[in-house]
Amino acid sequence: MSSKVKRFKIGEYALGGIIEARVTNEEPDRELVEVKAIGIDSGRVHMADWAETDHVKWYNSILNTLNEMTSSYHADQIMEWIAAEVRQIQLNKKQKQSI
Repeated sequence: MSSKVKRFKIGEYALGGIIEARVTNEEPDRELVEVKAIGIDSGRVHMADWAETDHVKWYNSILNTLNEMTSSYHADQIMEWIAAEVRQIQLNKKQKQSI
């Protein structure tokens, strides 16, 4: 099980100032996507959500949560990173299966 994490230090445009996104390779058929709003000073988690990519509405669920955590611009930027990581993991899985 591998995991990719990225912290987006957004500041005053995000709840807490930092949004952390994590994509974890869980099972052969799905990935786990987690997002957290973290306080810059306290390190406290103000808000969090997760979804598994085998659920049909995972993308919209995470995007809606991100829109609550930060501006739509930053939410879109974070979702681009998440979607790219999910695609990369799925591509790697397909390549391993074909070998």
